[in-house]
Amino acid sequence: MATFLLVHGSYHGGWCWARLRPLLRAAGHEVFSPTLTGLGDRAHLLNRMTGLQTHLKDLVRLVQFEDLTQLILVGHSYGAVLATAVLHQIPERLAHVVYFDAGVPRDGQAAWDLFDEPSRAAILERVAAGGSDWLAPPPPCAIFGITDPVDRAWVEPRLTPMPLRAWQEPVQLRNPRAAEVGGTVIACSRGSNRPDHVSRLRRLATEHGWGYAELESGHDAMITHPHQLAAVLLALAGRQS
Repeated sequence: MATFLLVHGSYHGGWCWARLRPLLRAAGHEVFSPTLTGLGDRAHLLNRMTGLQTHLKDLVRLVQFEDLTQLILVGHSYGAVLATAVLHQIPERLAHVVYFDAGVPRDGQAAWDLFDEPSRAAILERVAAGGSDWLAPPPPCAIFGITDPVDRAWVEPRLTPMPLRAWQEPVQLRNPRAAEVGGTVIACSRGSNRPDHVSRLRRLATEHGWGYAELESGHDAMITHPHQLAAVLLALAGRQS
């Protein structure tokens, strides 16, 4: 039996894994899918100081208080930046890290550094339109590859604003033991409007000697293609056991 820790991305919450969790549990695995401070069902805790370091503490303390070991840590989008930071904080607790449709920051980089210029501009436009200088309102669901009316009706009311500080705080990646933990990159082939999206992620996996898998889906495959994503994660869990 494996233990999965699923880390959601920007604007989302632990709710976004609702269709994936039962598929992993049905195979006998344990699953944790916390909501990061200030997002989703914890949006009432949001303030100007909520940032990447807050979210890093969320995850590290969960692992420590639940005494979790041999974790398969799955980070989606912004969650993969956090997963990388967690890896360097507590590598001894992890068996594998999955970078789910996301890049990997270098030491001293922030999530903002991984965004392309059009994405940054679109975010800043929404920030200005929302009347705040520190909070980004959620984008349309189509950005995440969610176009089905039923899916959209479920997702839209659950998306919550994202604090800019979470994207702007840099990560510190200085633990040499992190290199001992294996990784896998999962690319969503329709997860970005960047033409080099899939090739970048495939190259990332090759450069690090990690596994690689590809889903023919938009960015939020855990919502639109949970069975296909589960198949990849269950195969990975089988190789870890």
